[in-house]
Amino acid sequence: MTKTLKVLLPTLTGVSLLAMTVACGSNARVPSAPAPASPAAAAPVASASADLAACLGGSGDAACFSGAGRVSSTTVRAQATSSPTTLTATVTGTTVILQWTAPVIGTATSYTIEASSTPNGPANLANFNTGNSLTSLTVPGVPAGVYYVRVRAIDASGASIPSNEVTVIVGGASAPGGCPSAPRSLIVTSQTAGTISLAWSGPASGSATSYTIRAGSAPGLSNLADFATGNASLSFVATGVPAGSYYVRVYSSAPGCALSGASNEVLVFVVGFTGDVQVSVSWDAPSDVDLHVVEPSGNEVYYGNTTSSTGGQLDVDSNPACNIDGRQIENIRWNSRAPAGTYIVRVDYYEGCGVARTNYLVTVKNGASVQTFSGFFTGSGDFGGRGSGVTITTFSHAASLVADKVVEQFRAPQLFVPSAKKLSRIAGAE
Repeated sequence: MTKTLKVLLPTLTGVSLLAMTVACGSNARVPSAPAPASPAAAAPVASASADLAACLGGSGDAACFSGAGRVSSTTVRAQATSSPTTLTATVTGTTVILQWTAPVIGTATSYTIEASSTPNGPANLANFNTGNSLTSLTVPGVPAGVYYVRVRAIDASGASIPSNEVTVIVGGASAPGGCPSAPRSLIVTSQTAGTISLAWSGPASGSATSYTIRAGSAPGLSNLADFATGNASLSFVATGVPAGSYYVRVYSSAPGCALSGASNEVLVFVVGFTGDVQVSVSWDAPSDVDLHVVEPSGNEVYYGNTTSSTGGQLDVDSNPACNIDGRQIENIRWNSRAPAGTYIVRVDYYEGCGVARTNYLVTVKNGASVQTFSGFFTGSGDFGGRGSGVTITTFSHAASLVADKVVEQFRAPQLFVPSAKKLSRIAGAE
């Protein structure tokens, strides 16, 4: 099965068709292009020291639990390596292929595979070390049944926290607990430069083996996307997404079951990197982060001063004063000739909104050059105005070669209403 994600967004110039399509044999709605290989799919196949198929069958062999000593609920340590991510399971007959992404922080020397007979339960079927750093494992001859599998990264200091857990159904077994209910808590975990990352929680009842993602140009519509992820992973990443607004929902599916009801709907707003000079910040939590850019004249563009005489403009103030909109991205750009000189980029943690930690990613487009910077915030925030925030970078922009104003990408006007609460705080502080 070949999956292809293709997104066409409307612009002010006319074309109003947006489609995310997945080609599945002859049922594809549009011709598919070759999809880029993911790192997990390209990884070599690992050879485990234990026979996982036998372990899942309940052999009880000691090798099935050779990794148990590496994970102890009574041991607390500073975690040097983060957990593996995006664990997926593909079942073909009695063969199960597990694939995951290596930790973002640290370097794993090997991985521990844990399998349980109950969701989020103890690793009573398998808990063994793969013995290598490969990020996939092929297991033939798995007995019919339902298994709950997760992975931990191993480094010199021990085991990481577990990855997401996947439900593996082999041999026509029925979905445990009946048909799955709707997914929960759909959020946008990050978005920048056309890459959108979605995550959600599994259904409250039943067990999903795959999820369907639908997107529309207005709430409740599915005219822009309607495809199955093909696995039980609780996240999805789309790349190369042009500018526009997407109303996105997720549905649970399982063998023999009708599609579940919809999750909550999130509005995903993407701004294309079309400006001569453009700065974007995206973040992964429902908190209020503000982008500030000081142009060469010393004028500061931010939520309290959204435009400049040179053409600079803040496109949107997301999650203003904890009025959560779910977009979690802000952009400041100069669509026409940007002034030459030195720019200062700052990011401010205006309000934490009860979140323990917010990770952010800043993307700076300076002519043809694009740079990214990452970091995080903790605490309650500073309610900052002009001059607030941490300095991310400074850069020099030469005389622009852009002579004509770039046509604005589609954007919904209601997204750009300033926060009266934040503006009143500025007025009170001055």
